[in-house]
Order: sequence, then C-alpha cells, then structure tokens
Amino acid sequence: MPGDFKEKVSELLAKYSSGLWASALPKAFEDMYKVKFPEDALKNLASLSDVCTIDYISGNPQKAILYAKLPLPTDKILKDAGQPHGDYNIKSMIEQEYLQIEENIAKSADTFVENTTVPPLIIPTEASPSVLVVELSNTNEVVIRYVGKDYSAAQELMEDEMKEYYSKNPKVTPVQTVHVGQLLAVNAEEDAWLRAQIISTEENKIKASTVYFVIAL
Repeated sequence: MPGDFKEKVSELLAKYSSGLWASALPKAFEDMYKVKFPEDALKNLASLSDVCTIDYISGNPQKAILYAKLPLPTDKILKDAGQPHGDYNIKSMIEQEYLQIEENIAKSADTFVENTTVPPLIIPTEASPSVLVVELSNTNEVVIRYVGKDYSAAQELMEDEMKEYYSKNPKVTPVQTVHVGQLLAVNAEEDAWLRAQIISTEENKIKASTVYFVIAL
C-alpha cells in the first residue's frame, strides 16, 4: 500500500463523525483523492487499526464501521504514554457526537418554535352562534366552546372515546420524553382527557396548547 495511504484514510474518516461503512471506503477514498483504492486494503481491516477504530458488526470481519481516531489531550498522552488508546478514542468520539446531536436538536427546536403559527379560527356561518362559557377568570380571560350543529356531538363523542381509551387501555404509559410539536393526551379534571400540543420546553417547564376542545379568547 502507498506510504501515505493510512494518513489519507484517517483524514477521510475525520469527515464522517458517525462513521463510515468499510464497504463504502473505496468509493469515498477515490472520490476524495482521485486515485485508485488499494485492492487488498479491505481484506485485512486490522491493519488500519492504528489510524481508525473498527467496529465489527456481529463479529463479521468483512462487515464493519470505521471511525476516525481523535487526537488525545496532552495530559492524557503524558499519563498513558505507551498504552493503547482505543477505549478513550471511542468514548471521546461518542461524547462529542452526543453533544453535537443535542446542539442540533436545540437549534431545530428553536427554529420550530419561531416558525410555529397558530391556525386561524373558522368563523361560524350563523349570524348569532351559540357558545358555552367554560372558564371565566376575568373580563380579559374567557374560555368558550362553540356549540354548533354536528360540532358539539362530534366533540363529545371524541371526548368519550378518549376517556374510554386512555382510562382503560393497559398499554397506555406516561411519556418519558417530549419534543416541540408533539401531540399528547393530558389527563384533566373529572377524568377528562384533553389533546395537547407541545409549544416549547425549558428545563423542567413545558408549554402546551390544547387542541380540538376549546377556543380561548
């Protein structure tokens, strides 16, 4: 193999933070360096272990994912000089990927919140529609429910079905994690169940809006 082959492989794998299938290495190598990939390089993947971490799938030596080895901090090199660093490389790589994933999720969530728009209310066609006052905190905070033909019956049917399903279905379990835009069923007063959508999350606080059930003014 060419003298700079391993160096090029290491440089190439550094561009794949999630790893690269060994079977895809030849094409990626040739696309990047415009030179032919050594034919025998994949027959002995262990020979690349000094420049990359090799994760064999199901113990199959011909099926593996290659990860770039990250440089060690100076203090780590001094402390463990002369010892193999495979475990450290894998741990460090996983930690960096985890932090990157968290950062990407946070950015996506912020973008989602910024672009979230509340759909417009459908104005009833009746001249004087009937409404039911659900909550009245003060003159500026009133929660009403539209009482119209077919609408109320459909809503009540949905409420009954949700109550039946979520109260008696043994497969229903509490949600462990939430994300912006997620639809959830929330247990409200008097064993009623409301459908809510997550608007934003901040530390231990979750902001959600109920959908389908009420109109808040």
